Amino acid sequence: GWALPYFFANMSCDEKSSRWTYQSSRPGGDTAGHRVEFTIEKNLGVSEPGSLEHFLFERYLLFTERKNQIYVGAVHHRTYDVSTVTVNEIRDGLLSAAGVTGIDRFPDLAHFSKGVDVEVFGIKPS
Repeated sequence: GWALPYFFANMSCDEKSSRWTYQSSRPGGDTAGHRVEFTIEKNLGVSEPGSLEHFLFERYLLFTERKNQIYVGAVHHRTYDVSTVTVNEIRDGLLSAAGVTGIDRFPDLAHFSKGVDVEVFGIKPS
């Protein structure tokens, strides 16, 4: 209903102590797989307005394209409780499947959140 580019995938998440592993693969031999292993480091709590984390996480609109038209939808959620992480391993085919190339190293900045409930309202032409 929101015209987002979702794909069916086999996904798993495993936690042992503070070390997490996420894996995702599309059925049928698609190369757009993803595996990341990371260790949770420091809990930052709820992002303060004006902070980098608030800028990165507190988004309340989504944008998508349908038939060469940009659409916007409102998103409502509580503020994310985030932690910094150290990425131990990453294998990613999602970016190249989306046409993004030239990224061949660990991210400079990585965070984790157990998530929040999100409400997304209908999209409208922007």
